Amino acid sequence: MVLERFNSLKVTFGYSHIETLTVLRELVLLYMKLESHSMVVRMLRETTIEIIKKEKHSKTLHEAAKTMGSIYIACGMVEQGHEMIHEIRLQVITGSASSDKSSFKLDKSIGKVCYVFLVTFEQIIRGQMNTSYSEIMADLLTETILYESFTRCINNKSHTEVILARAASLRAFLITRKRKVQVDVLEHQAHEIFVKKWGSTFKARSEISLIFCISLLEELGHHDTHNVKIGHSACISSVAEVESLLNKDQIQQAYEVALYALNFINQQRAYHQLQNVPYGFKLSAFMAGRGLEKPLKPGIDPKVRNDMMELSRKIIHEVLQACKDSKIDFVRLQLRELNDLAGLLGAQQNHVDLEVRLFKPDRYPHYHANHDRRQWLLNLLWSSREVQKTWSSSTIISIGRRYVQATYANKDHRSRAIRLCEDICYNLRRVWGSLYPETLEMSELLSQLYTSMGHYREAMGVHENILRLVVEGDDGDDNTVDTMDSKRVKMHVEWLKQCYLRLQGWDKSPHTYENLVHAILHMEEYRHKPEWKGVRGNEHWDKKEPASDSIGRFVVPKEWEFEDPKTANKQDDDAKANVMYKQPGLGMRRATSNCGLNYFGNFDHEEHQRNGHGTKKSEAAKPLNFDGDDDGYESAAEEVGDYQNGDGANGKPKMSVRSADGVRV
Repeated sequence: MVLERFNSLKVTFGYSHIETLTVLRELVLLYMKLESHSMVVRMLRETTIEIIKKEKHSKTLHEAAKTMGSIYIACGMVEQGHEMIHEIRLQVITGSASSDKSSFKLDKSIGKVCYVFLVTFEQIIRGQMNTSYSEIMADLLTETILYESFTRCINNKSHTEVILARAASLRAFLITRKRKVQVDVLEHQAHEIFVKKWGSTFKARSEISLIFCISLLEELGHHDTHNVKIGHSACISSVAEVESLLNKDQIQQAYEVALYALNFINQQRAYHQLQNVPYGFKLSAFMAGRGLEKPLKPGIDPKVRNDMMELSRKIIHEVLQACKDSKIDFVRLQLRELNDLAGLLGAQQNHVDLEVRLFKPDRYPHYHANHDRRQWLLNLLWSSREVQKTWSSSTIISIGRRYVQATYANKDHRSRAIRLCEDICYNLRRVWGSLYPETLEMSELLSQLYTSMGHYREAMGVHENILRLVVEGDDGDDNTVDTMDSKRVKMHVEWLKQCYLRLQGWDKSPHTYENLVHAILHMEEYRHKPEWKGVRGNEHWDKKEPASDSIGRFVVPKEWEFEDPKTANKQDDDAKANVMYKQPGLGMRRATSNCGLNYFGNFDHEEHQRNGHGTKKSEAAKPLNFDGDDDGYESAAEEVGDYQNGDGANGKPKMSVRSADGVRV
C-alpha cells in the first residue's frame, strides 16, 4: 500500500513534492525494519538524482534537500549521503564520473541551480551546527571556479606552465577538502600534459616523471598562478621530494627523481638565478647523503651509492657552471649556504673546486684560457672578506685555515699553501699575539705543513717560538694572551721532540733547547698537572728512537665546513636583523676581516729603521693593510727591506710586498 502510494505521488506531483518525500520516509523506514538495505539505498539514490535532474526552483530544491537529508540520517545512512554528495559534486563540476562503474551519471545540461540542493543536503548531512550554508556554497563555487579556470587554459591551449599552475591551485584546494579520488584524477591529467610538453626531452620511467610532476604541482600550489616560475618551483619541489624519499629509504626512486630534476632544471636554466643556487647545493648534498634527518640506511647497493655520489658531483658542476656563465656573485649567498657547500665539496673530495684555484681546460673545455686563473669558493670567500659586513673575525680566520688546507690537499700547490699559512700566522701574531687560540691553531697547522713537506727545521722553529713565549710569559703587549693550556703546552713539547727525531739534531745549540724544555718542565703552572707525569727533558731524548709517522703531520680534514652550523645560522640571523632595524641616515659599522684585527688598539711589530744616531726606532703601530695581495693580508715578507729607503720628506718606509702567489707589488 505505501509503495503504491509513493509511486502514484511521484507521477502526480514529482519527486521533490513534500507529500512524495513524506511517503518516501515512511516507505524506507519500513524497508529498514525488514533489513532491505540495498532497496533503501537504491530508492534514496533514485529520488535524489531525479530531484536534481527535474527540479529548477531554488526554494523547492532547498526544502527537498532538507527532507532528503533528514531521511538519510533517520535511516542511519550518513556515510552513503556523503558518498552521494561527493559523486554529484564531481559530475556537476567536471562533467565526468569518478569511475566507469559509477551507479549513476548526470546529464551535462544540469545547471548551477542544483547547487542549492547540494549545499543544503550537505549541510544537513554534516550537521547544521557544524557548517553554515554560506560556507558550503562558497566552497562549492570556489571549486567550480578553479576547475573552470583549469579547463579553460587547456581549451585555449595556454602555455604548459600556466596550465600546470591552474592544476596546482585546484589540487591544493581538493587536498584540503580530502577529495583523494579527484586529486588522483587531476594529477594523472596534469602528468599527461607535462609529459606531452617535456617527455621527449627527458627520458625516464613514467613512475619517476609522475613523482616529479606531483611534487612540482605541490610547490606550484603555494604560489600566485599569474606569476609562474616553473624553474624556481622545480628547484624547491625536487629538493623536498628527494629528501622525503630518502627519509623513507626509497633510495633508487630518490636517485632517479634527482636525476630527472637536474635535467629539467638545466633545461629551464634555473640555476642561472642566484635564488635557485642554494637548492642546487641541497640537492647535491642529499645525493651525497648529507643534510638528512637520519643517515642513509646501511646496505645500499654499492652501484646505486656510487651513482648517487657521481650525480652529486654532476649537480654541483652544473650549478657552478651556470653561476660562472651568468657571473653570479657567490659572496651574496648566506654564510650557512656557503658553509654547507664547503662541507659538501669536501665530502665529494672535490679539492679543485674547494680550493678552488685554476680551472683546468680539460675539465672545463668551454672555458677560454684567460679564465685559467679564476679562483672560486674558499679562494673567493677569502678574497672577498673585505666586503663582508657580517662575518666575524673568527669566521674569516676559519675560512683562511680551510683555504690553506684545501690548497695543500692539491699536490701541485703545496708550496703556495705554506706561503699563505705563513702570511696569515704573521698577521695574527701581530694583532693578537702568538698565544691567542686562533694564532696557535694556525701556527700548529703551519708546523704540520712544514713537517709533511720535510721542512723539519722550520717546524722546530715554530714550536721553539711558542714555548719560549710560554716561559717568558710576556710579549710586551698588554692586549695579547700570555698564557697557554697545560695539555697544549705538552703537545708542543712532544711536537718539538718529533722535529728533533726527524731532523736528527737541533737547529741551534743544544743548550738553547735544554734550557727551554727544562724551564717548561719546572713551571709551577704545569709541573703538578697529571698529564706531565713521566715527561722527561730533552737531554734524555734519543736520536735512535724512531719518529712518529703521524704526530705533527698534516691530515686532510674529514669535514670541510669552516664554521659551526649554529654559529653560521646565528650570523645570518643577526645580519637580517641588522638590515631590518637599520635606521635611515645611520651607517652600519663594517665587520670585515679587520674586525678584531684593526680594532685592537695598538700593536708593535719589530720593524726598525736606523735614525741619524745609528739607534733603532720602532715604527708606530698601524692597522693591517689590504694591499691588493691575493691573500689580502700584509705578507710576512713585507718586513724584509721595509726600512731601506724613506718616502720623501716624511720619511715613511717603503714596503716591498709579497702576495701568497709570491708576486711582489
